[in-house]
Amino acid sequence: MNEINIQELKEQLQEGTFYYHKYNLLVKGKVYNIVSYDDGEVEIFFTGGIVGVYKDKIEKVRRPANILGVFEWWYLLKSEDDENIGYIGLKEEGKRKWGE
Repeated sequence: MNEINIQELKEQLQEGTFYYHKYNLLVKGKVYNIVSYDDGEVEIFFTGGIVGVYKDKIEKVRRPANILGVFEWWYLLKSEDDENIGYIGLKEEGKRKWGE
């Protein structure tokens, strides 16, 4: 992602929900806190867990193929090895939420 304003990104991500989907597994939790460090690491706390990622591994995307619903925005989170370690998205108001 091009030069991220970390404060704006933290504010936006904190409004979203974390999703991780793989085969028969779905992890979903509301983001409630984000901590950033001077080395570029970002810890994202969500109901039920935490994920650590470097800010240069957070990428804005259109929509994950395996998550249905209407969302205002999505971010893909990648590990240091560029593997998908989850998404954070913001559901549009008034629409049926996925997984409910």
